[in-house]
Amino acid sequence: MSEKEKKILKRLSEIVPNLPDSKKERLLGVAEGMNIMKESMETQKAG
Repeated sequence: MSEKEKKILKRLSEIVPNLPDSKKERLLGVAEGMNIMKESMETQKAG
């Protein structure tokens, strides 16, 4: 894991516990959406 990734995860670990559940769900949705797009782009490049 890169230093940038470690910094992002550290900051998120500080912020997330203080968020209301609705914001946590939104954050999770955004992260899952980003992962889906990444996988889709990789599939298109491979195919």
